Amino acid sequence: MKIVLNGLLVISLFAALVIPAFAGDASDLTMKEEILKLQKIVLDLQNRIQQLEEERAKTVTETSRTPRHVKRESRKEVRVQSAPPPPEAKAKAPSTPEKIETAAAGTDAPAPLQIGGQTVRVGIDGAIQLDVMHDFNALGLTPGGSLQREFVTAEIPVGGPAAAITNRTGFSPNQSYLAGWAETDTPWGPLRVYADVNLMGSTTDAQFQIYKAYGQWGWLKAGLDYTLWLNQSAMPDTLDFEGPNAIPEVRFSQASLKIPLQSDTGKRDLFFTVGAEDAAGDITTPSGVTSVNQIPSVIGKLSYEPDWAHIEVGGMFRRLRVEGPGYDQSLNGWGLTLSG
Repeated sequence: MKIVLNGLLVISLFAALVIPAFAGDASDLTMKEEILKLQKIVLDLQNRIQQLEEERAKTVTETSRTPRHVKRESRKEVRVQSAPPPPEAKAKAPSTPEKIETAAAGTDAPAPLQIGGQTVRVGIDGAIQLDVMHDFNALGLTPGGSLQREFVTAEIPVGGPAAAITNRTGFSPNQSYLAGWAETDTPWGPLRVYADVNLMGSTTDAQFQIYKAYGQWGWLKAGLDYTLWLNQSAMPDTLDFEGPNAIPEVRFSQASLKIPLQSDTGKRDLFFTVGAEDAAGDITTPSGVTSVNQIPSVIGKLSYEPDWAHIEVGGMFRRLRVEGPGYDQSLNGWGLTLSG
């Protein structure tokens, strides 16, 4: 179509330009008649060209519209006639409870693991820390001595040669730690294990130690942790290097049972805890005389744990004994505590 139109246009231009050049050789009357005929032919050709251009443009427009219309209808028909997925595909798709359970583990924790068909939630935490300590005044600890990493208030001198020691610098990576936990659900409550290790095994060197390691299953707990006598939630923040003197920050092997005293499972904030721990007796004895625990320390406490507070009242009983050459004596130990 495009070639035909171009050919007609070239012929009309040729007729308009070339034919007048031969008009001088013919008679005026005959030439005028021929020119008029040719001009009429040219006008007819131009009108035909214009008509063909309009028909061509209309055809292109209709052609471009038709495929889009067909595609829309075909997509619509496919969507309406598509068959539902087979039951097997539905069964393999992840269910809503699995998604909620994964989100509940926390965005900072790794995704739950599948071990023996059981969902296990895990988490890990840690830090590498280097402390730099510089003393401008004498603290009784000589540079390069055995207590580079400790601030012992009893060693601060009040006079003598030790008071002249200044500018002591020490380095310590002991605060570095690594902690991890794993948890899964059971018919008798969540089962959780926790472990925490650091480099605080020695006051003079960076020595590995197991700081905490215990397991919890429902109401039961067993392992190495702070003494049951300590209310960990009530420990205050302090800048004192030695810590508050009234807080027994000691760790013992222990086993305990924490029983909720409210039947409403949705909101429980009142508990009774009873447990026993292997707390070694710390008794000043004569030379050759040692202290012995005749029974583990038994502790019971009542705790009130709403969202805004943590209050505990408890009691403890223990039986201590010291024995040695010509020395044997036993004593009951007991105590009461109130903290919050």
